[in-house]
Amino acid sequence: MHGKSFSEKFRSKNEPPKTASTSARLPRSQERVARITETIAEKLLGLEHVCWPLFTILGIESIRHHGRAFVLPVDALGTIKGLSRRSMYRALAQLETCGLISVQRRAPKPPVITVTKQD
Repeated sequence: MHGKSFSEKFRSKNEPPKTASTSARLPRSQERVARITETIAEKLLGLEHVCWPLFTILGIESIRHHGRAFVLPVDALGTIKGLSRRSMYRALAQLETCGLISVQRRAPKPPVITVTKQD
């Protein structure tokens, strides 16, 4: 055969896109992120208004503890507006009823929380 080969005839004339070099990448964030899926969001929308920020803090604590059980971080919960001790325990009960967390209650001490896996 005469002329150009098949791959030369049908090769794209456009340059392939250049890949970003490692120096052009954005730096990785050092902030912790709570994963809230659409299913979790739907469950949270049906609960009291305090449950969403409470679950977000519990999700971040769960990531910090690598998915294992942890003691309720009472100091971090002081940042939630409108969260009294009574509303916190009511919100924990609602989150537990929905299956988002499990709570191991200990009499005078703060409860131990486990954020359940949601698929």
